[in-house]
Amino acid sequence: MESAMRSCRERGMSASAASRLHKVPRKTLTDRLHGNAKGDCRMGSPTALSDEQEQTLCRYIEYMADRRFPLTVSQIITYAWYIGKSSWRNAFGPTGPCYGWWLQFKKRHPDTTR
Repeated sequence: MESAMRSCRERGMSASAASRLHKVPRKTLTDRLHGNAKGDCRMGSPTALSDEQEQTLCRYIEYMADRRFPLTVSQIITYAWYIGKSSWRNAFGPTGPCYGWWLQFKKRHPDTTR
């Protein structure tokens, strides 16, 4: 999205051409160019953990890996559940995060979960 916005602003490209070139929705691009949508908003539904909580989890994963004790997927999910419980709301409910949460977390943090 950022590169499409840059193409429109710096190169004078039309929103339609930039949306085709960068494979982003034209309407979303025009909304962001005209200031009708925040430029830094994320697509899709919000995550169960906040960005700060996810960064805490990433730091813990890296800390354990640096000490030669890499965490299993089950351990990461359990720790994420603990972080979610410690916040003001229980982010995952009574059963905790599912494997689908793990897959999305892995997509958001590919460097941490290699």
